[in-house]
Amino acid sequence: VNFGSTALAAQAQSDPFVAVISSTGKVVQAFSFKSSGHSCGHAIVRNATGDFFVAGSYRKDLATTSAKALTAPTTNKDYVFLAKVDSQGTVEWFSSDLGLEGQARGLALDGNGDIYVTGKFAGQGKIGNRSFSSADKGDLFVAKFSSNGVATFSLAIHGAGNSDQGRAINVDSNSNIYITGSVKGPAIHAGAPIVPTGNTHFLVAKFDAQGNALWF
Repeated sequence: VNFGSTALAAQAQSDPFVAVISSTGKVVQAFSFKSSGHSCGHAIVRNATGDFFVAGSYRKDLATTSAKALTAPTTNKDYVFLAKVDSQGTVEWFSSDLGLEGQARGLALDGNGDIYVTGKFAGQGKIGNRSFSSADKGDLFVAKFSSNGVATFSLAIHGAGNSDQGRAINVDSNSNIYITGSVKGPAIHAGAPIVPTGNTHFLVAKFDAQGNALWF
């Protein structure tokens, strides 16, 4: 695919890319990650100094022209990634605190430069020192990372099907966290029911700066 004079070519099935378009529709910058499997970027934010934060999923491996790289634990599953890329398109880091099978779908920054991610996970995995386990085909996760990619807290919402996922996330001036997504009942968070048995439900939730649920 071409973005202005920049040509990007996938290494295998699909690769995440970033393109910056001016307010007049002109391509300012474009670059891509490289993967030998099926990998996708699902969310992006940019800070005041021009750095990008990109989140999504990768299969097999993920890298750029820099030395920073990820290798998946298995070759036939998708894993969550979070990366920081400087304003010139060079990867500064991939977060080593993310070890989840699944996909990141939503991304946000707060005024301190901390990073918030939501999405979907399956199977067994970790965010930082916290272990995650999904008994079905997927559950919803929310995680907060410092500006250098270190996990500071994470939480999960467990539903009854494979439709549980966070789709979007935002943060207010007090670092309260808002997410939207979907869950299939019965769904629980921190051992308490939040959605009754039934079909898939839309989810809107608010958490405080420490990740404690305020309302659903």
